[in-house]
Amino acid sequence: MRTRRVVHDDPANPVQLAIGKIVAQFSGIAIEDIAVGTDGCGVPVFGITVKSMAMMYARLVAPPAEFGEEVKKACARIVTAMTNHPELIGGTSERLDTEMMRAAPGRIVSKVGAEGVYTAAILPCEDWPRGLGLALMEELVVRDGQVGNPSFTDYLIPTILDMPPMRLEILEYPDPHAPYGLRGAGEPPTLSSTPAIVAAIRDATGLPLRRVPVRPEHLTVSTPDG
Repeated sequence: MRTRRVVHDDPANPVQLAIGKIVAQFSGIAIEDIAVGTDGCGVPVFGITVKSMAMMYARLVAPPAEFGEEVKKACARIVTAMTNHPELIGGTSERLDTEMMRAAPGRIVSKVGAEGVYTAAILPCEDWPRGLGLALMEELVVRDGQVGNPSFTDYLIPTILDMPPMRLEILEYPDPHAPYGLRGAGEPPTLSSTPAIVAAIRDATGLPLRRVPVRPEHLTVSTPDG
């Protein structure tokens, strides 16, 4: 696309308008409903929901038939580049996206984004014939432009002081197997979410993960060459 290079960061530039259309196509969000902002590099960025991010990654690895052959070929080139050169996506340091793609070569694409957004997709396979898109959001600490907790070894768990006001609705369904029908509250929800996430990583990588938190070094596969 021939446009003036000096205005590529203009939201009205044809390049940015074309990018916006692709984001809308893959996310399923109308272009007029996508918020446009500016990141630290000074280029336009598109604000969408975490669910839509997951949809985009699922469509990246398994584009729908209606997307056309040109888009499908572009998706294949992107996926091939990411799986063949994961260090060019997240760098060579200990980062989750790089280590995931190294641990499961040709099976996963992943990218860490701003505000601690973790996005990934499982390529179509026997268990997931159409691919699986997912997105998890964590809190990253940035000091002087440097990420202070780039791995799962030192990230902080949010406390009640970090949470915004929330409306809660307690549904009282007595447990027939507990005294007085009592059920737990507080921690019980995490008892199911944590193993569900770890089970998904185990299924994607084939690694025998038996502990949490799952850190990048746990996803490194040993080879005969060390």
